[in-house]
Amino acid sequence: MNRKKSKRIKAQSATIIVDWFASLLDKEESSKINVKNYMSFMPDQTHFMAGRTMYLNAYHPKWVIKTIKQLLRDSPKLSIETITLEDIQWKRN
Repeated sequence: MNRKKSKRIKAQSATIIVDWFASLLDKEESSKINVKNYMSFMPDQTHFMAGRTMYLNAYHPKWVIKTIKQLLRDSPKLSIETITLEDIQWKRN
């Protein structure tokens, strides 16, 4: 994957996470969160242990980027900018 594509994926993951925050919070609180400051609302820990296996935390930027890459691998004709929160949730299930 080239650098331009990875930058587009990272930007889209930020948009998806902001949309996810907006779905969890009420309108007043969600207006405080945008693409530039969403990382301050995320936990520092990116992984968790279950048994003896380490997993990525769901809806963390690394997890969203990984899921976008899986979606693009499954359907290469899909555009990065058209991937939404619903697509991520569909892939998760």
